[in-house]
Amino acid sequence: MEIGSDDLAPVYRDGDVIVISPDAGARRGDRIVLRRRDGDMNIGTLRRQSAQSVELAGIVSADGDRTVAVADIAWLARIVWSSQ
Repeated sequence: MEIGSDDLAPVYRDGDVIVISPDAGARRGDRIVLRRRDGDMNIGTLRRQSAQSVELAGIVSADGDRTVAVADIAWLARIVWSSQ
């Protein structure tokens, strides 16, 4: 997956490539990509995951914590590698 803007700078910049794996189990503290059923995508650090919700911490200071209901998630994948 290629990052298409500088919204996530300084962690990820426009043109950086991240490799994601939906099969690699995500654990607390892992960076993840989450795609919602409405098409929205979020990148963050997994804080907590339960049967009802997933809590993400923003990876840049402008992003706050978010909680997403499991019913609203299309897929979730762990970031296993990035080029920077």
